[in-house]
Amino acid sequence: MDVAPAQRRARPSRRCLTRSASIKSEKLGEQLRRSTVGLIDKRAWSAQARRTSSRQRQALVGWLDTIRRIGKGHGIRVSLLRAEATRKMSECRGAVPVWVMPLSRVVENFDPRTTRFDVVIIDEASPE
Repeated sequence: MDVAPAQRRARPSRRCLTRSASIKSEKLGEQLRRSTVGLIDKRAWSAQARRTSSRQRQALVGWLDTIRRIGKGHGIRVSLLRAEATRKMSECRGAVPVWVMPLSRVVENFDPRTTRFDVVIIDEASPE
């Protein structure tokens, strides 16, 4: 017995099923990738939080607050604030595995006589 033409049209073709499965597989793969990235991000930050002491956290918050108060670098108290930022940086430096800042900020915050780095990357194309 031959299947009626209307019934044949109602059944999806193998090509259509294969394409549908491929699209679903791609969506699931992307969802898995996003979930994996999220898990890695949360685990990395969790490990960093466990490694950071309360003293380092306080120094880091104090350094950030001091840098904000320096602002554009004008004013009567700027030299005092920069000295305070340098002191805070020496306390919190080990809490952050990678520092990204303009070269001018590096000079302000790290003492080259006492501070050592494994790697230094200077991006000359970025404006300061």
